Amino acid sequence: MNLFCVGLSHHTANVETRERFAGSAGVDSTLRAAGCAEALVLTTCNRVEVYGASEKRVSTDLIAECLARHDQSASALTDRHYSDVPPFYRYEDEKCVQHL
Repeated sequence: MNLFCVGLSHHTANVETRERFAGSAGVDSTLRAAGCAEALVLTTCNRVEVYGASEKRVSTDLIAECLARHDQSASALTDRHYSDVPPFYRYEDEKCVQHL
């Protein structure tokens, strides 16, 4: 099982960007459909993070798409380049656990 954390924080993104990717009620099922066996979205005033476990690696871009699907203002889905979004950070396995 692969453990991972993908996220944005106040160090990497402004508040408006973090709000765009904050997720909503349906994001858990979208993450499962993308390949996450288990997933938890953690949203605070300073960060948005997805903690997950999967059999196969789920890309950072796919996690970002799952979060963006649940925001009507996320126009990034149409161009799929996320040019206006800073890079999401990613931690895997032991580093994921240490970050948590």
